[in-house]
Amino acid sequence: MHLGEVGHAIADYDKVIEFSPNYGDAYYNRAIAHHAKGDIDKAIADFTKAIENNARDVDAFRLRGDAYRSKGDFVRAIADYSAAIGFKPDDATLYNSRALAHVNRGEYIDAIADATKAATLGLSTPSTPAATQPPATKPTATKSAAAKTVATKSGTPKPATTKAGPSKEKTIKKAGAQ
Repeated sequence: MHLGEVGHAIADYDKVIEFSPNYGDAYYNRAIAHHAKGDIDKAIADFTKAIENNARDVDAFRLRGDAYRSKGDFVRAIADYSAAIGFKPDDATLYNSRALAHVNRGEYIDAIADATKAATLGLSTPSTPAATQPPATKPTATKSAAAKTVATKSGTPKPATTKAGPSKEKTIKKAGAQ
């Protein structure tokens, strides 16, 4: 997502949230846009709203943990990674992320335990710290006439369609894509 597109994406998600304030995926996607823009505090606030709307949203916990870790708040990062692991205990990347946060806190025994668990689950190559990896967007269909796009969680954008045909609005690209 290019910086100019980020501002448009945030405005589009603002409109979605205005019409559907309990639509967690809109908060999640806006959080990703805020994170791409470097507004970590706003990203954390929106990931929190996404979690309030879906308390089992593993991706929101992971990415909020990444945001906390990027701010140096390793205690909250570990708490979020632990919550995500509770919902998805077979995800090696969650253990790897938590291991990195433990390293940041100097908790090497816990870090080794998590890194070992990540390796046993199949994480076989060194991972880029999760905070620098581009987050995936979730599927979002907007209700606003000014925001007719759909972004898939896999990051492959596709235009929303209406009875009049495909939207002429730009599609939202996966954060970090060139």
